[in-house]
Amino acid sequence: MKGDGGLSNRRFDCIVVSIERLDVNQLTDVLNPFLKLMGPNSQLSVLYRNFPLGETEIASVDMWLGRNHLIRYNYGRIENGYKDSVEYALIAVSKNYNPVMHARQIASAGSPALALDILDTIPAGLIPDIHTMAKLNFEGQKFCLMWQAIRLRENKAAHSLYFREHRKFAQVTALSPNLIDAYRAHAKCFKNMGRDDLALRVMRSIQHAFPDKMTAPYAQVVASGATCAKVETGIRLPVWQGNPRKMRILVITHNNSDYGMDTLYHGLCNLLGKQNVIEFPWKPTLHGQCVESANNYPCVFHYPGEKSCVKQLVRELKAGRFDLIIYADVVGFKHQEEVRQLLRAAQNIPLILYDTWDDCYTPDKRIQHYIGGRRFDIRFKREFLLGANYESKTLPLPFSFPERYLTKGARVKKTNSVFWAGKKIYGLRPLYIPYLEKRFGWRLDKRFDQQTYQTLLRQSHIGLSFCGCGFDTVRYWELPANGVMIMSERLPIGIPYNFTDGESAVFFDDLKDMEDKLDYYLRHFDEAGRISDAGHRHYLRYHTSTARARQFLGAVCEYLGLSDAKNQIAVQF
Repeated sequence: MKGDGGLSNRRFDCIVVSIERLDVNQLTDVLNPFLKLMGPNSQLSVLYRNFPLGETEIASVDMWLGRNHLIRYNYGRIENGYKDSVEYALIAVSKNYNPVMHARQIASAGSPALALDILDTIPAGLIPDIHTMAKLNFEGQKFCLMWQAIRLRENKAAHSLYFREHRKFAQVTALSPNLIDAYRAHAKCFKNMGRDDLALRVMRSIQHAFPDKMTAPYAQVVASGATCAKVETGIRLPVWQGNPRKMRILVITHNNSDYGMDTLYHGLCNLLGKQNVIEFPWKPTLHGQCVESANNYPCVFHYPGEKSCVKQLVRELKAGRFDLIIYADVVGFKHQEEVRQLLRAAQNIPLILYDTWDDCYTPDKRIQHYIGGRRFDIRFKREFLLGANYESKTLPLPFSFPERYLTKGARVKKTNSVFWAGKKIYGLRPLYIPYLEKRFGWRLDKRFDQQTYQTLLRQSHIGLSFCGCGFDTVRYWELPANGVMIMSERLPIGIPYNFTDGESAVFFDDLKDMEDKLDYYLRHFDEAGRISDAGHRHYLRYHTSTARARQFLGAVCEYLGLSDAKNQIAVQF
């Protein structure tokens, strides 16, 4: 290091040293010049490319760090995606470093996003117990709210940080389900998004489960000046009636199982024929392979077809052999060069986005960078949050349930009162499920093999459905598909041809509302049977995977002028 350029009196929070090889015998020579630049909150990161350190070398590194009043904060391989360029990182901090205090200082200085990163990179070995973990995630919730407030002042999308706050809230309540402050923070996030109804759902539920003298007045504050987004119940999409010439569609997706896109793929194959629906990259679960990777979700199919060659697809696109491209990868982003090749060859072919992810916000900048800047003609979104601002020509397209998974034969006798099986994490599940177990003496933490699961589900009068990582869940469609009365949280997303409360489904708005309605229908199985029958008929008409594909194609055709729409229903919101 030749001179310090006047830096010797400055301190840096992040110092990165990149070397070809880490030799523990040369640490003093390599790192001493940088120790002068470290402050109490500094992180010194050493990147190197040779090999992981052995236990003896790690011990030597720790001794050297200790002599210099530092500790090893983190150490491991960096996943850079290149097999021939493996890197490792060794991160050191001051012995007195407090990441929580550091994060708070950064957040107070106007950088809550960086504060979240500081919390998220605390090594697991430094977190002593689940109570500390819960508190750290609650701290993250608060930083999310600070970040949300900044975005609101900048007139940016109010819902853009919901998913991140939602994940922090889930991590808190999974560990400490009665931490009331976490529910208050979650309610504030909803209120900032203009969804006072959801904020009240949170506050009323926690107050019902864990009455607290501070919660009731806070709920009144949440409710004051309420301007809830209108919850639409009459959303309609055009319904495709079939063209004289069938479409040929290229689906750009990712390698992993994806319930939303995979069931739409199935519906499109039913309508257009498998030969007219081609996916890239080739997905094993659509062809009866790697079945276990679907995690028992009902989206494994057995369509014929070999892996598609990019060069062949490019030739077909240039020759005009495709009528439509569906882009449905908002989380994978592992085939950038191939995807860009395909889209460069398809300049005149309509490009449709289908965002099937759990987030009500779509990462447009990341998608545009990945695909090379091509704009979408129409957008479909699973988590279409009512009241949120979306780009023009963005339409709701939630999950469906593939009719091929329905059991044929005589109607199953109902011998089970209520069905629930699933994770307790996310949304208000950590509150609802233990409360129901205590209130009714049920055990709702059981896990079943698939055959037992299907049998118990179909034998039940009532099936419970709670929002999970996303508002939309497979359970919401699975219950009416199997002739079970669905009792669900009222979903705040756009659902074309949704079920009708009290007729084809039962919706509740908070914990007490659910308890009251559950009490009623447990005493009136005859009414539950009427609703379940109506719900099943409604599902068969509007919510099979084939029906969803008809709605998708209907909207695409009407917006792009690809078909005669005289027999179609206009889009309504």
